[in-house]
Amino acid sequence: SCPTRRSSDLGTPGTGGTLHILGTGFVDYMDPTISYYSIGLLALRLWSRQLVTYPATPGKTQTDVPDLATEIPTVANGGISADGLTYKFTIKTGAMWNTTPARQITAADEVRGVKRTCNPAQPFGGMPDFQTLIVGLDDFCNGFAKVDPKSASAIADYMNNTPLAGVSVDPSNPETVIFKLTQPASYFVAMLSMNAFSPSPVEYDQYLPASAELAQHTISDGPYQVTKYNPAHEIDFD
Repeated sequence: SCPTRRSSDLGTPGTGGTLHILGTGFVDYMDPTISYYSIGLLALRLWSRQLVTYPATPGKTQTDVPDLATEIPTVANGGISADGLTYKFTIKTGAMWNTTPARQITAADEVRGVKRTCNPAQPFGGMPDFQTLIVGLDDFCNGFAKVDPKSASAIADYMNNTPLAGVSVDPSNPETVIFKLTQPASYFVAMLSMNAFSPSPVEYDQYLPASAELAQHTISDGPYQVTKYNPAHEIDFD
């Protein structure tokens, strides 16, 4: 039998230090809007944020809370339309990319992130969950499938020049994103906690989605950042 260790035997808790995690698998893609499997999501949670999330708080792990967003939208606060088809989220001022210099995350970054999910190079595996729920996304994705999957510039051109009616920037506020649904969905707020709805920085337009090149140039919006990435061997976060 194993001896029981009392909490008093473990020393005094402190902040800082290094945590080493050894696993039997590795992340699938270092690309927030593309990664699909559990190990990838575990790593992404450290350096990729969404509009809403589930807190690592005992008793509250199934309660969605605002993360990048200033608040959870409701009909009462004007964030959800009375018919349940339009949602508005405003990104917190001070939510930054770890670029040099640091840069405010915008609604345009959120729009870019959603558009990237159905890219022709490596689409997100869970597209059926929301492809027909968001207005215009099905048509957008069908058109995207015709773009050269080996050309980062062609992929970027399609995203930047093809509007998506169901995900757009509020003309009155560059940090507010508007989602339009084809039908009411009470689960939509919770759905936005999926990594597929992560914002994407404009710098990612240079690389093929889910590519090895993008993995070496990750940009973080916190709380950690990737300082080293050795495929199938090691990821260091700071």
